[in-house]
Amino acid sequence: MASSNFLFCDANSIWHEKVADGLSQWAEVLALHPYSSFTTQRESNVQTELASKRLEVWLPPGWASSLSYVGAKVLSAKIDRFANLIDDPILVFTSPAYASTLKQVSGKYRTVYYCADDYRSYEGWKSTRTREGSMMKMADVAVFVSAALAERGIREGCA
Repeated sequence: MASSNFLFCDANSIWHEKVADGLSQWAEVLALHPYSSFTTQRESNVQTELASKRLEVWLPPGWASSLSYVGAKVLSAKIDRFANLIDDPILVFTSPAYASTLKQVSGKYRTVYYCADDYRSYEGWKSTRTREGSMMKMADVAVFVSAALAERGIREGCA
């Protein structure tokens, strides 16, 4: 049986890139870097040599908010394409902004929700509690960056 590999669905921040890079010590990792510019691809926040394979992925402006249903369709199609490049892919989602995308690919792949921050404290992030709860329920595994976030997920019946 082939070993599992990872498709990290958003590695645009340093703490996501570092996790993706760390996983690459044990498995092949494709790290997607979404951007929304119509003119150029954006540069990574991290100026280090990465062991994970980085893939720039264009998504329409508003993909994580007002046009999330469109962004989810575009990203899920790209996930399907990139998942074919590695054996037995496990998808890692890093934000409640991906709830619609996770719903689209649920059942096709094994999935992880990596709760890397207290997204509910982000100003302007509407429906975060609902989206985060649905991600924790849809994902095969939820991993939390802190005990406090894990306890909240368990307390609310999501993890």
